[in-house]
Amino acid sequence: MDNRTRRLNEAFRASGLTQTELCNRTGINPGALSSYLSGRYFPKQRALERLADALNVPIAYLMGYEDIIMDKNGISVDYIKDEMILIEKIKKLSPSSRHLLEGIIDTMLERREDD
Repeated sequence: MDNRTRRLNEAFRASGLTQTELCNRTGINPGALSSYLSGRYFPKQRALERLADALNVPIAYLMGYEDIIMDKNGISVDYIKDEMILIEKIKKLSPSSRHLLEGIIDTMLERREDD
């Protein structure tokens, strides 16, 4: 099994999600997901981004470039560290800057849903 396929399967198992749940979270159709998990095809960039996000792993991990450690809940320990650093930075912002950042994030999320 290709290293990328192995990593996708490991992240999928660690997530505790079903294939149906992963399809719902990513918008990837069940046939395509099955092909990715079996190693028949490897996801293109957009699908890879959606899978990495839904599985809480870096894209670089799924591509075979980066090793990660998963916690007991299947969440990347590096992601947790990165999130904590980001939260600390956000806490240092002024209230108006936080409000501006929230607006930017909301806009980005809306655009993502349109993709």
